[in-house]
Amino acid sequence: MPSATTRVVAVDVARCLALLGILVNHLVGGLASAILWDVHAVLFAVLVGVGAQLGSTAHRRGSTVAAGAVRATALAVVGLSLAELETRAAIVLVNLAVVTLAVTWAARRSTVVVGAVAVGIALVAPVLAHLARGEMQGPWHPDVAWSDLEDPTHALATLLVATSYPALLWTVLGLLGVLAARAYLPGDGRPARPAALALTGLGLVLVGRVGSILALVLTGRTALLEAEQQAALEESALPDDLDRLSLVGAYLPSTPSLLVSGGLALLVLAGVLGLCRSDRVRGSLVVRAAADVGSMTLSAYALHVLMLPGTEVALDAWPGLDPWWLYLAHVTVIAVALLTWRRTLRRPASVGPLEWPTRAAISAVTRRSGPTPAPGSPRHPA
Repeated sequence: MPSATTRVVAVDVARCLALLGILVNHLVGGLASAILWDVHAVLFAVLVGVGAQLGSTAHRRGSTVAAGAVRATALAVVGLSLAELETRAAIVLVNLAVVTLAVTWAARRSTVVVGAVAVGIALVAPVLAHLARGEMQGPWHPDVAWSDLEDPTHALATLLVATSYPALLWTVLGLLGVLAARAYLPGDGRPARPAALALTGLGLVLVGRVGSILALVLTGRTALLEAEQQAALEESALPDDLDRLSLVGAYLPSTPSLLVSGGLALLVLAGVLGLCRSDRVRGSLVVRAAADVGSMTLSAYALHVLMLPGTEVALDAWPGLDPWWLYLAHVTVIAVALLTWRRTLRRPASVGPLEWPTRAAISAVTRRSGPTPAPGSPRHPA
């Protein structure tokens, strides 16, 4: 039976894969990004929920909330700062901070409550996002920076409904991660269930895709399927009208898209979880290195964004430069820098340049809290 170590390795490897996908989107684009769709970014949001659920079993209710608040604050501060660079990347860290707050709440709620809230948001949030975009005035931005906080109402609306990854919709993906961790990842004496996780992911993909087609057929709007395909081929967004709420597409704020994207993310996680059940795979040099980088994704992401201005200079100097060379350069610098940090420094500093102060802050606010009482005890949270 896989141990807790297997669980952590699999989740960290999945984080590393999500990071590699984001680098493809930022540096290569084109067909490579179209093939990846937006699964890399969606996987990050799902893994925020997975991590919150796994971490909640080690702390009391109060310390879990405090730890979640610290993580959300760290993500927001780093995200707002990186967005000030105005690079080609849409910074998603502030969006993930909102997801972190949502999954921190969900990790201590019943599965029925979490599932009901996820379904409700998935059905209602796309419509609310569409209506809010129509009512709000002012320019929309791909992300939110410190300078945007001069108009906090507009900044919040942008964050929740108008970025490439609307935080309001992304909470659904985080809640999906909470539910997936409870049902399919090892813990409390149960083994990992990668096959069942994969079937669930496949089911979500089918429900989202088939549901979209049925909705268009029943309402006589099948011509929109051609528009959907053309928009994907041209890497352009569909018109921002109510019709898009029935369609499936990368970065498309619709219920079918949430189902398809979330399902694909679960399929990736299931594949990694299945591979990491093997001691040979888990102990391989590549997997151990990927897990180490995956455990420092905040630092890795920040380093990647900090390198983007220099990347723009390189592209201006050599306009014909193959973007895959830039991708290789970013991956190499990130891997060498972070793995050297991990191998050179001792704990607690070795956990990562940005992870270290974050964990120190978490320890400071949770120091007085003991472990979670055993289920069934009078002090165990309901």
